[in-house]
Amino acid sequence: MTLAVDGVLRPTTKPDIDNLVKGIKDSLSKVLGYDDSQITELVARKLYSDNPRAEVTIEW
Repeated sequence: MTLAVDGVLRPTTKPDIDNLVKGIKDSLSKVLGYDDSQITELVARKLYSDNPRAEVTIEW
C-alpha cells in the first residue's frame, strides 16, 4: 500500500474541491429540484483512488 491509496497523502492539485462540490450541487439541483440554500450540512474530501469517482449520500 502507498500513502496516497491509504488516504494519508492528499491531492493538492486542481481541480479545487469547492469547484468539484459546486458541479455536483448544480447537477443534483436540476435532478432533484431543490435550491442550494436547503443544504444544511456538507462534508467533502478529495482523495487519491485506484477507482476515481464521486460518492453522494443524500439524507432527508
